[in-house]
Amino acid sequence: MEVPRDLAEAATAAKGQNNMDDSATIWNSTKKILVILAHPDDPDFFCGATLAHWVQQGHEVRYCLLTKGQKGSQDVHASPEEMGELRVKEQNAAAAAIGVKSVEFLGYMDGEIFPDLEMRRQIVRVIRKWQPDILVGCDPQNLFPGDNRINHPDHRAAGQAV
Repeated sequence: MEVPRDLAEAATAAKGQNNMDDSATIWNSTKKILVILAHPDDPDFFCGATLAHWVQQGHEVRYCLLTKGQKGSQDVHASPEEMGELRVKEQNAAAAAIGVKSVEFLGYMDGEIFPDLEMRRQIVRVIRKWQPDILVGCDPQNLFPGDNRINHPDHRAAGQAV
């Protein structure tokens, strides 16, 4: 089937006006990237390679994590306080390994976050402080079949709050 000439010309003209068509122009300057997720290790598991790539390209990446991962262990003897301290140390080390500028923890209890007004206010303060060009977070509507950590309620709540 032949495309009418006027439609083909219109499509070509529109393509030239679409900035999203040429992704190189989007990344032609250093970007400030803020990652807002629920737990320590979420940035690493969800998009660590991409974040490392962005840092290597010279972009400034920062994390804002809602919890310290206080309940992130199968060890029934580990206290939430001790686990939170350990997870903060691990996350700071992982972030430093790829060149992340800073990691900020908002201090909510792991497994108990709710996207209320106060949480949204804290997130807005962080966004205003760092003024990112790009914001990375969870899709609050993305559900997967089965019972796995991707469906963690904290991930959805973090996405809703952002």
